Amino acid sequence: MQAPKFWLWLLTVVLVAAPAQGQPLTEVNVGLTQSHAGQGASWGDYDGDGDLDLYKVNDGADVLYENQSGTFVDVTAVSGISGTTIGQAAVWGDYDNDGDLDLYVVNYGSANFLYRNRGDKTFEEVGTWAAVNDSGNGASAAWIDYNKDGLLDLYVVNDNQFSWSNKF
Repeated sequence: MQAPKFWLWLLTVVLVAAPAQGQPLTEVNVGLTQSHAGQGASWGDYDGDGDLDLYKVNDGADVLYENQSGTFVDVTAVSGISGTTIGQAAVWGDYDNDGDLDLYVVNYGSANFLYRNRGDKTFEEVGTWAAVNDSGNGASAAWIDYNKDGLLDLYVVNDNQFSWSNKF
């Protein structure tokens, strides 16, 4: 059985093009905007079109950018994502094994979010239903098939505390 695929990448504030060896980096304008203090970012192909999209975690309103042939478009409002807390981290993973990347968002001092990908470029928040809406002082999270049952398990790290959640 093949393990589920998931991606976790970090993004600096400025996207740069990879130069030829020995050449300076070049800033590239691809439609990414900065409107809140950014806490982190996570790359994942949530729409299954073969290119990486970007979820940006903010101190305020988080943003989902869809990669449309190299230009990033803010699709937060139409996607069903509504995170407006103190976001700390986000991780993509296919927790329900339906072939679509789902998104777990870690928040500081308020409930975390689990967004189930409906497969039509929209999400529904199911953190309470899945019992992974931990409201500690979130710092990070990771998906892993810890017990090797073919389903992703979720590890959530809180500031000064740790919690293991294996609800799927």
